[in-house]
Amino acid sequence: MDVRIAPDAATAAQVAAGFIARVLRAAVSRRGTATLALSGGRTPAAMVDDLAGSGVDWRRVGVWQVDERVAPDGDPARNAGVFTDDGWLISGDLGFLDEQGLIHITGR
Repeated sequence: MDVRIAPDAATAAQVAAGFIARVLRAAVSRRGTATLALSGGRTPAAMVDDLAGSGVDWRRVGVWQVDERVAPDGDPARNAGVFTDDGWLISGDLGFLDEQGLIHITGR
């Protein structure tokens, strides 16, 4: 086990995102695909935001949302609130989908 202690939550999020991005890129390189299961809530939100801009080839990564809280639809504590109805993660990134179906991030 590799335990790391960060001086603050923002640094912890950056370190975690960097580690996960490296593992995902290695898996995609070896197998052509990777899978990532993410808990929701406020705690991992900064890490997810950093990870979204990490340069991972998301076309090759299956993302699973786990640890859904028992909360009614529309409740801000419900993890599903970070996704649109058609499955997109609400990350705050700006971008567009081109004619080939590729996502281009143009800003944050």
